[in-house]
Amino acid sequence: MGLFGATGVGVGAIVGGGILALAGVAFRTTGPSALLAFLLNGILAVVTAFSYAEMSAAFPESGGTYIFSKKILSVPAAFMVGWVVWFASIIASVLYALGFASYAATAIARALSFAPFLQADVLTRKEGIALLAVAAIAVYSVGLIRKSAGGGQWATWGKVVVFTVIIVGGIWALKGRSASSLTAKLSPFFENGTVGLFQAMGYTF
Repeated sequence: MGLFGATGVGVGAIVGGGILALAGVAFRTTGPSALLAFLLNGILAVVTAFSYAEMSAAFPESGGTYIFSKKILSVPAAFMVGWVVWFASIIASVLYALGFASYAATAIARALSFAPFLQADVLTRKEGIALLAVAAIAVYSVGLIRKSAGGGQWATWGKVVVFTVIIVGGIWALKGRSASSLTAKLSPFFENGTVGLFQAMGYTF
């Protein structure tokens, strides 16, 4: 794995699908200050990336967080960290799968709306979304198994494409808007106070 591949894996691990699945929830929770929440989370992600870079340079071994905990703390601590990371990865996978299924169900239902006899609205129900989520996990798992080098690269490129579309779409939406109209949409900035801001960052009280 070269520098480009390693960088892609790192970016893919830090920039997760939660930014796509939970962006609407964040804006609903805190309003326009969700922009600040994304900025603060980005700073935390940069600090985390530098920390991992330093640890990886100090301990160039396979094992990631488990090895770091084992070298610095103890084997029991590393054991607990490993299980926590494993459990968090499962939760994240479920979140990403449900987020994908929700978007896919809406897109398919609208695409097939011209053929009401197909009953595409079934996909937008909880059962349909759950079925699409399981199918997404199955397809992704098969892809990982079939590729000895792992399937992280194409997933990372998929994120890059999606983010590019979102950024270009956002710039296009802002085209021709006056500064006063944009300012009006950002007021009140802290719609639910600072508590809403921290909730948008992932902290609950």
